[in-house]
Amino acid sequence: MSLQVESLLGIIVFLPLLGAVINGLAGKKLGKGVVTFVGCATVGVAFVAALFAWLHLKSGQQPFHWLAWNWIDAGSLHVNLEYYFDHLSALMTLVVTGVGFLIHVFSVGYMGEDKSYYRYFAYLNLFMFSMLNLVLGSNMVVMFLGWEGVGLCSYLLIGFWFDDDLKAQAGQKAFIVNRIGDFGFLIGMFLLLFYADGTVDYLQLQSLFSDQAREVGTLPLRDSLTITAICLCLFVGACGKSAQIPLYVWLPDAMAGPTPVSALIHAATMVTAGVYMITRLNFLFMLSPIAMATIATVGALTAIFAATIGIVQRDIKKVLAYSTVSQLGYMFLGVGVGAFGASVFHLMTHAFFKALLFLGSGAVIHAMHGEQDIFKMGNLRKLLPITHITFLIGTIAIAGVPGFAGFFSKEAILHGSAGLGLTTDVALTGPWGLSEYAGVFAGWFQVLTVVGLVAALCTAFYMFRLYFVTFWTDYRGDRHSWDHPHKPGFAMEIPLMVLAVLSIVGGYFPVSDWLAPILSRPAQLLVENHDSALSHMLMPISITVACIGIVAAWFLYVGPGRRLPSLFASRLSWLHTVVFNKYFVDELYHGMIVRPVQVVAQALFLVVDRVVIDGIGVRGAPWVVAMTGRMIRFVQNGEVQRYAVAMVVGLAVLVYFLK
Repeated sequence: MSLQVESLLGIIVFLPLLGAVINGLAGKKLGKGVVTFVGCATVGVAFVAALFAWLHLKSGQQPFHWLAWNWIDAGSLHVNLEYYFDHLSALMTLVVTGVGFLIHVFSVGYMGEDKSYYRYFAYLNLFMFSMLNLVLGSNMVVMFLGWEGVGLCSYLLIGFWFDDDLKAQAGQKAFIVNRIGDFGFLIGMFLLLFYADGTVDYLQLQSLFSDQAREVGTLPLRDSLTITAICLCLFVGACGKSAQIPLYVWLPDAMAGPTPVSALIHAATMVTAGVYMITRLNFLFMLSPIAMATIATVGALTAIFAATIGIVQRDIKKVLAYSTVSQLGYMFLGVGVGAFGASVFHLMTHAFFKALLFLGSGAVIHAMHGEQDIFKMGNLRKLLPITHITFLIGTIAIAGVPGFAGFFSKEAILHGSAGLGLTTDVALTGPWGLSEYAGVFAGWFQVLTVVGLVAALCTAFYMFRLYFVTFWTDYRGDRHSWDHPHKPGFAMEIPLMVLAVLSIVGGYFPVSDWLAPILSRPAQLLVENHDSALSHMLMPISITVACIGIVAAWFLYVGPGRRLPSLFASRLSWLHTVVFNKYFVDELYHGMIVRPVQVVAQALFLVVDRVVIDGIGVRGAPWVVAMTGRMIRFVQNGEVQRYAVAMVVGLAVLVYFLK
């Protein structure tokens, strides 16, 4: 294998880091033009390098490694800073660098007047470096380096306008919630390291937990309960990073950051890290039916829960935020039923149409002078024709209309859940993998399929509600914004058009076939239900559901039923209030978790800080020194007579004891 092909991985990973260093340290002095060139060019060249590496792999060549340096050597633990380019990492790298480059270009127009322009691009480049470490790392430690890196960059970018307290608090919330998930991830990684012969390398782990190892009985871990515990701990980390119940609450608030940040981090890249991690370790998760069923259940519940909230939101970015949470739930439903290829397929198509929708919303907000309430917009198709067309394409794609990217990937996930069931592997021991549960799993997955269909109905409805209210209803906003809109320039419109094309043609790429060489499918863990009635009827049902959602949105917001939404909101005010306020989950968390922690922290502050540190440490030490000085001063006062008396008394005592 040529050295040039291997070295492409170094270019892909470290070129964005170079851009972050240059813009971060010298960007303020270099000027806007240089910052723009460095920020965009480093990511653009990384994308080109990733494209060459993908073509090399597509030509039939084997996956390849690039070793940066030996990182950790501690006893039996050996971890290298090494990168691995296979079918999964190739797809993820192309998505991260390709969509990332388009968002960098869009940011040139969107953030052009910001006083911290250089800092913004430094953060974006640093995020790209971290995300590429996450998807290209050849072991879990390098992946965790990127995992924590994207968490840090998320905090920096969400709170980019830190002089606004609400935006700063949103960044803190994202950071803290992600740390909760990361704690579970660390426990799972340490347990795996302990039981897997001290290795965290993907290829070595795959060999240890391979089909052959199960057949010959050489699995390093045979207890189903322990494997389930490891998988569930890793899944906790995925819930935090990919915003699943109960750790989803940070993502809607993350909309406080600049809109291109929402498109990059919270639609196309960072939030898919959990899906990527489970897919990468699919050979391990397939050993635990309980863990797989848990993942599928949480994913389906997240999809329907977030979709219902999106129905009544007024903020254009909040609608898209809850849509992101819902679509991530779909992806976890896919990996939970073992349809890993379908889930990654939806990850890719979602990156295209959701980045398009977020950037389109950014163009709308930019044109409306910062207004984000869709009910203070309307008829914008006349002011923003290109944004209107591209936004419509993204809306059709996410609604699951046949022919567009979202239709194919959603169908793949729903077919997987309707036609698959989990059983156990006879090579494992323990009470959590009994084969008689196979029928239960198959039936439960079909229930989750129905939940997914209801979520799809909600998605089609609230996305076309957003589209119709923003672009078709009568304008209801500020007259100045209508008369003097900030129309997007070419730097903002070109990425929209490219992403619109990808939202159409992206569904025709055979992702499942492309990923087949790296996906595990043990025959005794997946049971196909070819006779499932739901599976045979799924496509016409799915198309019907999408059409119902679209027609309902048109009828209620453009057609003759325009008065019904306000009537429903007034007649069912309690329900509208509950859903509009996101089921008061944030308030519940604040009352049950945040406030008690604050009370305990304040009590500890009084005891530890004021009593121990201030009382004993700060004021106590001088008091001891002062009292000691007073006692010594009483004796050492300079009077010779007292010294003589002390000497005589001392000699008398010595004579008495030594006689």
